[in-house]
Amino acid sequence: MYRPYSWQQSQMQRLENAIEHRRLPHAILFSGTQGIGKCHLADCLVYTTLKKHSISDNFKTLLDAGTHPDVHHILLPDDKKQIGVDQIRDLSEQLSLTPQLSEIKIAIIQPAELMNRNAANALLKTLEEPAGNTLIILVSHNPGSLPQTIRSRCQHIPLNLPTNDEATAWLNGQGIENSQAYLDLASGAPLLAKVAAENDWLGQYQGLLEDLSALTEHRLNMVSASAQWQDVEVSVLIQWLKNLVKILIQSKMNGQITSEMAGSFLKNLKISVDRIDLVKLFDYSDFLNQCEREISNNLNRELFLEQIFNRWAALSPT
Repeated sequence: MYRPYSWQQSQMQRLENAIEHRRLPHAILFSGTQGIGKCHLADCLVYTTLKKHSISDNFKTLLDAGTHPDVHHILLPDDKKQIGVDQIRDLSEQLSLTPQLSEIKIAIIQPAELMNRNAANALLKTLEEPAGNTLIILVSHNPGSLPQTIRSRCQHIPLNLPTNDEATAWLNGQGIENSQAYLDLASGAPLLAKVAAENDWLGQYQGLLEDLSALTEHRLNMVSASAQWQDVEVSVLIQWLKNLVKILIQSKMNGQITSEMAGSFLKNLKISVDRIDLVKLFDYSDFLNQCEREISNNLNRELFLEQIFNRWAALSPT
């Protein structure tokens, strides 16, 4: 359960060496694209740290149950779009107390980029003056959204996508059929590909391609398209569109597609790639990145989706 994935071995080895020689920093930032196992590596780090510093034999049982008194998780509340200042203030108070079952207190904040401004300022005070023997782990899909003052006080450990062979081998080991297709859909992120397979995202993605084709052919308008995709997570929809735009840009610039699945995406899109302007594609890619950063805001979902589909329809000339 607390073994790092094969593509995380080198980072975990360096962390284990730091723990062994008591050189672990007070704060660590794990960053990288969604679906590569950042939270899992954070869990592995917590386990290895407690194994070294615990004064209790049942630390793993408590850790598995989520009840270890010296480990604190800060997550996005179910009814909120941001991590609030009260959560961070409560955490700071907990970290100021004497640890109960180990020599160290640990906090995990994820996704860290969803802290609001006041929460980030409150965390900064804790990072500037860490109480006693503490370890604060930040997990972020988008570290650029974190204040520089926070990033500069953490040891930043960026995590990359695994190689295609590593990812497909892991997916095959999970019993995922057609693993390469789902990996293509997830832009190479194996954990996201596993979720995609379990939820039949490939079938939904093909439906998206049909709607995108209808938009460019004016058989579907942005209002109707928005209504049809109301039940899909906006973050997932944006990821699918980013994946498609990446394929289109590759096709426009290189004149070839290296992935068989990517080729089938274009075939099912049923529009002429030649008629799409490359500059507009890059603009749309920037727009999707901006959308991704704004998801945490209190947005009007219907208008947000309409804007996404309207900008897509504008890619192809009338």
